[in-house]
Parts: sequence; structure tokens; C-alpha cells
Amino acid sequence: MMLSRNYAILLVFSIAFQLILFQLSSFLASHSHASFWYAPAGLSVALFLLLGSRAFPIVFCCVVATTLLNDSPFAQGADPILSLLQLLCYPLAHAMPYWAGVYLLQRMTNGPFDPRNPSHIMRFLLMIPFAAAGAAFVGAYCVHLLGGMPYAQIQEILATRWIGDMVAAVCLSIALIYLHLMALELVGADLRYQCVYQDEVHHKHLPLRDLLYLPLALLLFLVSGLLSYSYPDQVGLSFTVYAMVIALLVTIYKTRSPIVYVVLAFLAFALAYSASTFGLLASAAEYQVAMIAVGAITYFANAAVSGQRAALAQSEQVTQRLLTELEEKEALQADAQSLRFKSSRDGLTGALNRAFFEDALHRQYHRSARRGDSHCLAFIDLNDFKQVNDGFGHHAGDEALKVVAWVLMGRSREGDIVARYGGDEFVVILADIDTEQEADAIIAEWKAEVAANRVPGYPEIRLSISVGRALFPGASKSDNEMTTLRAADQNMYADKARMKRAA
Repeated sequence: MMLSRNYAILLVFSIAFQLILFQLSSFLASHSHASFWYAPAGLSVALFLLLGSRAFPIVFCCVVATTLLNDSPFAQGADPILSLLQLLCYPLAHAMPYWAGVYLLQRMTNGPFDPRNPSHIMRFLLMIPFAAAGAAFVGAYCVHLLGGMPYAQIQEILATRWIGDMVAAVCLSIALIYLHLMALELVGADLRYQCVYQDEVHHKHLPLRDLLYLPLALLLFLVSGLLSYSYPDQVGLSFTVYAMVIALLVTIYKTRSPIVYVVLAFLAFALAYSASTFGLLASAAEYQVAMIAVGAITYFANAAVSGQRAALAQSEQVTQRLLTELEEKEALQADAQSLRFKSSRDGLTGALNRAFFEDALHRQYHRSARRGDSHCLAFIDLNDFKQVNDGFGHHAGDEALKVVAWVLMGRSREGDIVARYGGDEFVVILADIDTEQEADAIIAEWKAEVAANRVPGYPEIRLSISVGRALFPGASKSDNEMTTLRAADQNMYADKARMKRAA
């Protein structure tokens, strides 16, 4: 029901357009049976491009309306049967060729016509002349059979009818598509159009700022027309045609709306009117061909620029998507790195955990064995940790462990590895230590700093550490990272015993 209502709206709207365009064509008559610019042909092509075969009844009714209102066959004394045949055949002679041309065009484009596709425009410009020629020939032949026009006169008007139809079909049809779309949108009519009229980059609407290109194009046309009028023998309308091309190319370059098609239609009409005003009807065909050439240049240029814009927009979308994916990947990598960091760290002290330490010691040991480097493994134990826990609570014990870890990590050098081995025990791999004296000097600094620090919240607690060390790799082939760890552990207990004896 809604579709029928919309169809009826389009029918009424199209008939009104047809009558206006027919009067415009009559105003631009270049021949008693032909127009400089037969605008209804453009309307027919536009309707078939919009609706396909569904436009046939509308086109038929449009031609019937103009026939009845402007050259009615039902004149007084006319044969009613012949008049009825004329009323039926003339619209059919006009509609059938354009329907066939657009049907073949849509078959060649494998789908809806897209005025921004260069290959579609090429097929459009190739097919429309044949459709216009068919309409001119069939229409003229119907006039010969039903209207009694002599065949010699038919041959005379055939070419002028053909080129007049072709000018309008080329220069006006796409502008009429968008005018139809915008007018029907105002009343909320949608008929499932078969024409691609907008995309993500280009829209069917005409922004107010784009409408400014219409008076600008007219101004350029008038200036060039003044030159043509002032120097008719030297310039003629050739400079005006050049001005049309410049105005259209500027519009194409600056806008993304269908204003370019409206400007083309407007300038084509202005050129036809100028030729009629200057009395250049003898050269009508030349200016008509010029209008067709301007239309072809406009469509191809607009299609090429639109294609570049669409490709650029698609490239920007791809780039944005790649950037988004890259950001997501970097975020995932950061998350993974954070997880690796957390998984390798002791949750309480922030030192590396035992698993990380054991893997690092294994790699460091075998690397140093291959290269001949010397390193030192230090094993640290927090003295009297049980007494701290028992006397002050586990929170005090945790804070004491944090102090020791803070000292060890703060004193670590580049290449050193500080880890919590478990409980109150820490291990440190001291890189590039050649002698026990070097290791003992670093250990003495640890002990002094630990003793100088206080446990936050528990100033009465005095901290001390016992430290054992073992250089690696060992001299024996049987030595490995485990024997080094045991040696450092035993040396730590020896240091603890010395400290007790000293106390």
C-alpha cells in the first residue's frame, strides 16, 4: 500500500516535471519539429535509471500528458481511431527505445547504474546515443505513418531530433535523478531505486554552501558570453564552452555533492539559450555536440575524482583499522609484558621470584662456562626472622623482608639479579666478579645498609643479614649451578655462625 502511494506521488511529480521541461524545450526550438535541447528525453532516461522497467508506465503517462496538452490528436474533425492510435503510439515510440537502452546499460554494468563509476559512465555515453537515435527514428516513423508527414521531411528532421534528444539525455538525466530523489525524500517516498546515488564519501543532499557554485558558474558563463557577444567573429561561443568546462571542473574539485550535475544541466541550458539568442541556429548541431562533449568530460572527471576520494577514504579506513589493530596489539603486548613481569616477581617484596632466579642462574652459569666469565652467587638470610614474626607479628616480618629487598635491589648493579628464594632468604647473582674480595666488599655494603635501616612502624627492630657467596663457574667439570647454590648456602651458614660467635 505504501509502495503504491509512493509510486502515485512519483507519477504526479514526473508529469509536472515533464510539462515544465516540454515548455522549456519548445522555448529552445531549433527546428519546427525538434528542440535544441529536448529535456523530456532526459527525464525519461532518469526515470528508467531510477526504477528500471517500473518506470515505463510513468514515462508513458508523461508523454501522453504532453501530447494531450500541447498537440492533442483529438482535434475537431479528426478521426477518433487514428487519434487514439497516435495517443498510444507516440508515447510508446518515445518510451520503448529509452527503456531498452537503459535495460541494456544495466545489463552491461551488472547491476544498478553508478554515475561515479568511470566504466558505468563510459557505457552510459555509448548506450544513450543509440537509445536517442531509436527514439528519434521510431517517433519520426510514427509521425510518418500516423500523422501523414512526407518521408522526405522525416529524413530532414531525423538528425535534429536525434541530437536534441541526446543532448538532454546526456546533460540532464543524472541531474534529474538527484532532483527526483531530493523531492521524493521531502514527502517520505521510497521506491527501492535501482541507481547508486550515494556512498560513504558522496551524498545525495545539496548543502547550502555547494549551491554557491551555481551562481559562480553562471557568472563565469556570463563573462565568457559577453566576450563572445563582443567578438562574435573571432570568439563565437567557443570561449563560452571553455568557460563551462572550467566552471564544472572547479565544482568537481571543490564539492562532493550532486551539485556538479545540476551545474552541468544549468550551463547546458544557458549555452542553448545563448545560441538561440545570438541567432546561431544554423550552427545548432555544433553547439549541441559541444554540450555533449562537455557532459562527457564532466561525467568522466567527476567519476575519476569520486573514485580517488572513495579510494582515499577506504585507504584512510584501512589505515585507521591497522592503527587500531596495532594499538590493540601493543596493548596486548603491554598486558603480556605486565603479566610476565608480575609472574616473575615476588608479590611481597618486588624482587624476582625463585622460578625466574633458577632459570637465570642456569643460563648464566652455562654462558659463563662457554665464555670464561666469572660471576658470584650470594645467598642472603635475614637473621632472627622468626623472633620478629613471633614478637611483633607477621606484618612486621613482611616489612622487614621489604627492607632487605629494597637494600639489595637498591645496591644492585647493571647485570645483577636480585630474587627472593623463599621465606626469609634472598639470592643475588653478581655479574662480572672475579675474586672473593670483590664480592665481600659488596656484601659488606649490604650488611651495613641493612643494619642502618629501620622497619617502618617498628623502630625498635634491629635488622641484620647473613650472606654466603660462591664464585662460578667452578673449576671442576662436575660443578654446576646446583653445586654453586649449595656452596653459597653453606657459606651463608658459616657467616651466620661467625656472627653469633662475634656477638
